[in-house]
Amino acid sequence: MDLQELLEYERAVLKALFCASSPQEFLAQNALEPQTFIHPHMQECFSTFCQALDKCAILKKETIPKLFPHKEQEVKNIMRARTPSNIQHTIDTLKQESHRRALQEMGENVQKECNSLTRPRDIHAHALQSLEDIGRAYSPCADLIYDGAMDDGDLLGDIILYEEGKLNIIKSGYNELDSLSGGFKPGDQIIIGASTSMGKTAFALNLALQIPLQNPKNGVLFCSLEMTRTAIGLRMVSLLEGIPVKELKDLGNLGPKRKKTIKQGMAKRRALPLYTYAGSRDLHTITTAITTAAQQKGVKLVIVDYIQLIETKEEEFNLHTKLSKISSALKACATQNDIVIIALSQVKRAVNEREDRRPLLSDLKESGSIEQDADMVIFLHRDFKYARERIFTEAAKRFGSVKVDKRNHVTSSKYERDAFIQEALQRLEEDHVNGCHQAELIVAKNRDGEVGTAKTWFYPPFMRFSDDPHNLTITPPTHHLTPQQLQEFDRIF
Repeated sequence: MDLQELLEYERAVLKALFCASSPQEFLAQNALEPQTFIHPHMQECFSTFCQALDKCAILKKETIPKLFPHKEQEVKNIMRARTPSNIQHTIDTLKQESHRRALQEMGENVQKECNSLTRPRDIHAHALQSLEDIGRAYSPCADLIYDGAMDDGDLLGDIILYEEGKLNIIKSGYNELDSLSGGFKPGDQIIIGASTSMGKTAFALNLALQIPLQNPKNGVLFCSLEMTRTAIGLRMVSLLEGIPVKELKDLGNLGPKRKKTIKQGMAKRRALPLYTYAGSRDLHTITTAITTAAQQKGVKLVIVDYIQLIETKEEEFNLHTKLSKISSALKACATQNDIVIIALSQVKRAVNEREDRRPLLSDLKESGSIEQDADMVIFLHRDFKYARERIFTEAAKRFGSVKVDKRNHVTSSKYERDAFIQEALQRLEEDHVNGCHQAELIVAKNRDGEVGTAKTWFYPPFMRFSDDPHNLTITPPTHHLTPQQLQEFDRIF
């Protein structure tokens, strides 16, 4: 179909829209979008008319030309267009041509990437993601309800499943957090934010191991954008077997006992529906991997470590724009695959300028975009990390600097200061339980529930977060192992 013929079709469809008794219903039933039209003037006329409809539900026919003060002739051409005998056929033809153009553009982009230095597997992932996006954009809206009625059957069914404990709400394994949050729901995007070195990755790894233990049907995908699979594996073995992380770092000096323990941890990990991704940081590649894991591996929860490291295909000069795009894509991926996506995020350094150092929603880097898309925002805070620093700061305020007299004798303020510091440090040590100190999980946003603070315990040697400071390892119960996995476990040992 040539451009002139398409132009006549587009004018005819716009005329039908302008003259419709209910333009809103006409738009909803035919799912018209600006990309349905190829000619820029037609796209602009369509968009202007839709914007006017948003402001005024009723537009009289005689007022329509006033919407286009600089396009009088174009509006006249639209209103003079021949009215086809079957307007639905005309609309379908325009949609098919629009669909064809989208596929052609995708093919051209793939060709450009093939001529560049982009890795073939990334090109493949981009092509699959583009095809999926095009498929969604041009698929029939079977689930769209035009009359605004709610599907009461589905809602009541969900309520019954929830009461019976069959609705797949995922528990974190941390009792206070689950009580406060109500659990993670399919389609949710959860943001976990914290300052640098606060333990975001450690907490995420704890979740990745604990969640499959709550329900073996809840497969988990852990996407690390800064650690290798080997590093991830060693951290998980540390948690499963209770081995200090520092003892596993030197792979060249592991004795027979440690090697056997590592094999035990690996066998326990294989018994869980737990998968890892440590590939490209490209957004399309990551979302494709997530979709594949959800559809083929039964993954119900994904952890992305962390959102600021994700890269977009297009060169973005504005960090806010880039993170908005990433956050929206992850939220869409969660909704479309009916899974939970937990994305870790750094917070602004400004949090360190406040006395209590507890993060706020405004401390999320580019919080305007990340916070908006999130169904829940949880901040991880360990006050103990700053407690020693506060003790020495307070001592300096109370006693000032150490003074030395002419005979090189220090003044008594030094002894008073040292006594104050020792007493404060002693009280700090008394707050430990079995080598653990308390950590806070601050639920700062919860779209469907309460906000507040949940307490847990952190044990630094294992990087372990636990509700029980006397139970520091994560041990999968043996009944979660299949007969084949039990046989493999016996073979290794």
